[in-house]
Amino acid sequence: MSQINNLFVQRNGIGSQYPLSSYDPAQDVTPNGFAITQNQTQLELKGNTWKKVDFENNYTITANTILEFDFQSTIEGEIHGIGLDNDNSVSLNWLFRLSGTQALGLGNFDNYVTGSGWKTYKIPVGNFFTGNFRYLIFSNDHDVTSPTGNGQFRNLRIYENNGVTAVNILPINPVQGEGNTGTSPFTFTVTRSGNTTGTSTVNWSVTGMGDNPATGADFGGTLPSGTVTFTAGQTTKQITVSVSGDISYEADEAFRVTLSNPVGAIINTNTAEGTILNDDAPPPTLDIAPLNAVQGEGDTGTTPFTFTVTRSGDTTGTSTVNWAVTLSGGADAADF
Repeated sequence: MSQINNLFVQRNGIGSQYPLSSYDPAQDVTPNGFAITQNQTQLELKGNTWKKVDFENNYTITANTILEFDFQSTIEGEIHGIGLDNDNSVSLNWLFRLSGTQALGLGNFDNYVTGSGWKTYKIPVGNFFTGNFRYLIFSNDHDVTSPTGNGQFRNLRIYENNGVTAVNILPINPVQGEGNTGTSPFTFTVTRSGNTTGTSTVNWSVTGMGDNPATGADFGGTLPSGTVTFTAGQTTKQITVSVSGDISYEADEAFRVTLSNPVGAIINTNTAEGTILNDDAPPPTLDIAPLNAVQGEGDTGTTPFTFTVTRSGDTTGTSTVNWAVTLSGGADAADF
């Protein structure tokens, strides 16, 4: 499986990529049984695998702390769970079991049905323990000869439920080619945390950015914008902007999606960035070289002087180029 080693986690609305590593070598028997995908927002575990995310500085669990994420599994192992810790040795008192054949860890959220697809969890960690913790822990325990249990986690966020409704934006597939025809979807997720019992709205708009900013032409003629609406209980919505395909060679172009004008919420993370990668071949190169460019003019008639123009690179299309003779030395127009 892939060995990208940084996982995107939101802490109190601020998303960052945190290093992922082995947790408890005695338990992490399949150390390479993981993959980080979906623009580093999703962790896939397979086999007998235990991992930890290093927050690098402690997160303080209070009575109001919420751990929110999505989980799914298609093959049940012994312990599929998530939790916190301060060292590299398994502490089941801080591990929430979501599924599995063994009744170990905190079983209050052991309600996942294998093969049922993604399920969102919102664990009030502060109801079970408080204090400072450095690591976010993931377990995919399967102590058999050929372990096949699997589990996936995505949209990981830990925050304080202090009654404030907050929205954030994060990219899902923000860097990709535009294609030659049609459109390519660039997707961004807007999340809502805190008090989600009411409705919330927030506007969004796309602007170009950087040395080669995207323009309206990249999006069908107009820079896109819109409004995201959350109904009661909703925590995740998606923004998809359609980038127009073309066959013109150009530099990579950057754009930014910005949230603004929230109603029924505050904005924590207000921007996410995307890059439209050039996926077209550069234009062909033209060169001119003399064939018989140094010779006498003769006494009568005309004498042909020949030059060859060559084309290299992408020659699938048509090309034109003008040419002209300029004079040097003793040559003048009468010579032609």
